Amino acid sequence: MRDEYFATGVNGRPRMGMGLRGPAFTSAERNRADLAFARELGLPISIHVGMAGTGHPVDDLDRDGLLGPDINYIHGNMLSEQEFGLVATSGGSMSITPTTDMLMQFGTFPATGPTLAHGITAGLGVDTIRSAGTDLFSEMRLGIAGERSRVNASALARGEQVPSVPLHQRDMLGLATRGGARVLGLENQIGSLTPGKQADVTIIDMRSPHLDSFGDPVAAAVLGAGPADVETVVIGGEIVKFEGALFGDHVRRAHELMRQARERLRRFPDRRAAA
Repeated sequence: MRDEYFATGVNGRPRMGMGLRGPAFTSAERNRADLAFARELGLPISIHVGMAGTGHPVDDLDRDGLLGPDINYIHGNMLSEQEFGLVATSGGSMSITPTTDMLMQFGTFPATGPTLAHGITAGLGVDTIRSAGTDLFSEMRLGIAGERSRVNASALARGEQVPSVPLHQRDMLGLATRGGARVLGLENQIGSLTPGKQADVTIIDMRSPHLDSFGDPVAAAVLGAGPADVETVVIGGEIVKFEGALFGDHVRRAHELMRQARERLRRFPDRRAAA
């Protein structure tokens, strides 16, 4: 697959990587073989770690000499201080998925604060669109709310008022833009509006009443905006959303394929009835 579709590293917009089971979901022997194969192919690696009840996978990777800057760790809710330190010193990155982390009870709070406190390269993700949706606006809001709740929990439990809150809306916007690019190793191409980078632009219509009353446009975008407020999207100089609607022949084709798949599934015999 790599040689056929990604011989130059890219195939249109997609790039290839390896989503591995990691030490929490397979044997140490199989995990070593999986990582060796990904590294033989020169591909970035993604593994899920730090969910409640899955042990100490980063410690296991360290024990087997498998840590490296090519690993992106997903979740990280229940990682120990030592494990966060190992990720940081090995140059690994973290993808924080606030909605899934809390909805699926991977831990009490997303790993936003500990990840940033250890200086780990981090970005926001959704983990699975079946349970968390697809937009980073929701992840920014839940990420900042979760971290403020985590930091202030002890004071609130004592009945004390908290004079200040950690993280700023700009921190979350950074995780959703520059952070995502850094996690993927693409910070020289995307993630910010910088001369020489790919023309990726998202324009939010700030004239709506629920956004226009804010004094800070970043606060408005992070705390109040959603996908419906995105007026225009440009990817690599190509317009893909315009005047609030998805744009281009690929949109029609995507809907067509979706309907075909749905009808095919509806025609599929009910095996339970047959049994």
